Amino acid sequence: MRSPSLFLILCLVPYADAWSTEPVAEPLATSQRRDFFETRIRPVLNEHCYSCHSADAKILKAGLLLDSKDGLRRGGDTGVAVAPGDPASSLLLDALRYESFEMPPQGKLPDNVIADFETWIRDGAFDPRDGVGQVAASTVVMDVEAGRKFWSFQPIRASDPPAIHNTAWPQNAIDRFVLASLESAQLTPNRDADRRTLVRRIYFDLHGLPPTPHQIQEFLADDSAAALSDLVDRLLESPRFGERWGRHWLDVVRFA
Repeated sequence: MRSPSLFLILCLVPYADAWSTEPVAEPLATSQRRDFFETRIRPVLNEHCYSCHSADAKILKAGLLLDSKDGLRRGGDTGVAVAPGDPASSLLLDALRYESFEMPPQGKLPDNVIADFETWIRDGAFDPRDGVGQVAASTVVMDVEAGRKFWSFQPIRASDPPAIHNTAWPQNAIDRFVLASLESAQLTPNRDADRRTLVRRIYFDLHGLPPTPHQIQEFLADDSAAALSDLVDRLLESPRFGERWGRHWLDVVRFA
């Protein structure tokens, strides 16, 4: 005959967990994914993204909320931010890579951080955050009349140069406006740059590259009163000037 004590033990084993006072540990895989999100993903979102993409942002950009699981999945005006298991369809990863967008705009994140996001998305984009990120509805009324008073919409009109104290420094009317602003802040202009420094500044500003030693000597050897204006005209006529400033417009086109 079977022992009653053994029979009782066998019957009660399935209910042993229900009597335990210790919390049930979550599966190891879930724990690891949670740790990965909390240590590798959430801190990056908090530091670089929430200022523009959270319910607390002063101005929510692109309608994208990244401070909640729901907002992350839903995406923004341009589409799905994170597609779990599909990095190629996740616009957030494209933005971090500076492909379709460039986020954060202050500078591209390190490659290892971007790799963490790719790993996280490919693994299913585990997100333990609860709640639904919402932005409080705001009633913004456009004041057309006030907008028409903005400076860029005003007709062009002549403005008399302001009064200044250091009348010896300005060489033209624009200098008087600059000097008036400096004097209002109790500042004084720096001394004029020497000719060697000046030619380098002009090349860097207009071409983005330093002048060659020959170009420097050519400018220093020109003692004419028109030496500076002639140099500026030559640099403006050069294709290098168009390449230098066209780069900025190409960035705008690529972003658009």
